[in-house]
Amino acid sequence: MAATSDDVLEVMEARIKLLEDRVCGTEAYQNGNSNNPELIKSLSGVKQTLDGLTSGKERIQTLWKRLDEMNCHLDPEVTEKLTLTEDAKADIILAEETQLKKLAGLLEKLQGMRDVLDSEHTKGAPAFRDKLQPLVTVQLDQKEHADRQSKEVSELLEAYNNIVTLISQQFVQWDAVMTRYEVAKKVRDPSKYY
Repeated sequence: MAATSDDVLEVMEARIKLLEDRVCGTEAYQNGNSNNPELIKSLSGVKQTLDGLTSGKERIQTLWKRLDEMNCHLDPEVTEKLTLTEDAKADIILAEETQLKKLAGLLEKLQGMRDVLDSEHTKGAPAFRDKLQPLVTVQLDQKEHADRQSKEVSELLEAYNNIVTLISQQFVQWDAVMTRYEVAKKVRDPSKYY
């Protein structure tokens, strides 16, 4: 039996009333409180506001016209149609052949080590976590201490090298001064200094 237009309208009104009850609450309608506007009026106002904001803007108007087309692309059936062909999938697999072979080798190695991984020793590893946590903390503290000491030693070596360089330069200057005085006083032959 075909549904009449009155039946369709009644169903739509019932659905809208249910939606209004969910959005606005049923107590407002039972108490006769008119603070909550009807949903259809609110939606109509929103639609009019959107139309006013988008009028004269060609890009948005074009987008509104293509809205059905964009919604169509969200459908899972459409995405299945747009997937790659079998040849394209085969090309992708062939392009990743070396990586797939490498992963297959690692998987075979893992399968070969299954008896080791499933042994009692590895199954008991979580029980040792509490015992190992203090050791991890100590190791991190020692690493920080070693890093600080390395930095201090590096700074000391740099200071030492600077001091040795300055002393060496001073000795070179003193030697040059002494050489000039000795040559001037003719204490030694100048050819011995060069």
